[in-house]
Amino acid sequence: MNEEQKEKLYEIVDIMAGKAPKEVLLGAIEEIQQMDSNQLEGLVSLFELLNKYNVDEPYYDKTTNQ
Repeated sequence: MNEEQKEKLYEIVDIMAGKAPKEVLLGAIEEIQQMDSNQLEGLVSLFELLNKYNVDEPYYDKTTNQ
């Protein structure tokens, strides 16, 4: 990962902190590290929109149907 990608990864992890269990975050980090720059940019844009409109869904529960 280049420095810009690392910064974006840290932004995403900061946003997700407290919204998902640590093991889920670690798995997500592994997946994010394998993304190309277009995928990573799209993911960052999604999180920016969620923050802009104050969407605060419990991500873990929604994605695991719990």
